[in-house]
Amino acid sequence: MTTRPTQIRRFTNAYGERWQVRIDPQQEIGFLSGGEIDGEVEIRDGRIGADLLLSAEEHECLAGVWREATGGELEKPLMLRLSELLANMKSG
Repeated sequence: MTTRPTQIRRFTNAYGERWQVRIDPQQEIGFLSGGEIDGEVEIRDGRIGADLLLSAEEHECLAGVWREATGGELEKPLMLRLSELLANMKSG
């Protein structure tokens, strides 16, 4: 079995906030820090451990890093899903 090393990725959002995600692909666990987060937020089993206010772009970037490291999908946080639902209701 091939061991995949822990991956660290950094990105900056549209507001200039810097984010870092550290992912252990073997255990499919990660830790997100930066932006307005005090400390780290755990990512496990494709779910972000806290309900963060992520923009669609931030989630897309984070989901891409998660997919690349683990091969899995990252669930959208509740607040992002609700925001998308409200936008769809207004436009429909």
